[in-house]
Amino acid sequence: MLDDGEPTGVAVSPDGKRLYVAVDADSGFIVVVRLPDNVVEDTIFTPGIWSYPTSLHVAPNGTRLYVGSLETDDVYAIDLSDYTIEWRAPLWGTSTASGAVAMHPSGSPLYVVDHGGISFLESGTGAVIDSIPLQGDLWSAGIALDGSYLYVTCRDEEDNEAVVVARTADNKVARVITIPRGACEVAPSPDGQRLYVAGSHALYVLGR
Repeated sequence: MLDDGEPTGVAVSPDGKRLYVAVDADSGFIVVVRLPDNVVEDTIFTPGIWSYPTSLHVAPNGTRLYVGSLETDDVYAIDLSDYTIEWRAPLWGTSTASGAVAMHPSGSPLYVVDHGGISFLESGTGAVIDSIPLQGDLWSAGIALDGSYLYVTCRDEEDNEAVVVARTADNKVARVITIPRGACEVAPSPDGQRLYVAGSHALYVLGR
């Protein structure tokens, strides 16, 4: 199935038994791979998502798959018991927003990187409950294992590359960390002591 298009996003179920791979083709779809034997178990055909699904995230309880789609500028919640779309919410995305999604470890809210900044969605309904406005090109999002901080990579209007650090306790920007060359992907370490940032021809390791 992966030969039919370009893989554009991946997510692993919390129990480690399923890998979900988004594929950009004439009509976007998601391949379900059984782990650890890497057998293609199923395919989720997603009416309405069409093409270019990007960021994927599985709910902590494994019941939903959240999908950001740049083609339709929306984020979707898919019920993994029957692959139906539970809800759809607008991303307001453009080429300057990735549609990246991340989730608080408690299961809500869902954090969505959209064109105007970071939107906070109630994960069960897709309703917007808060937001943090940010300017510039926004790329990826990651959250600390304890849910205390959200990290978003971006390029501002003056072409400065940075990681925005937001507190989830009050949904405020706590710090902006400038990155010398590029800030594409971000991932915090499990112990919360390191932040890994993939940049242009370099991997940056930031300490607390």
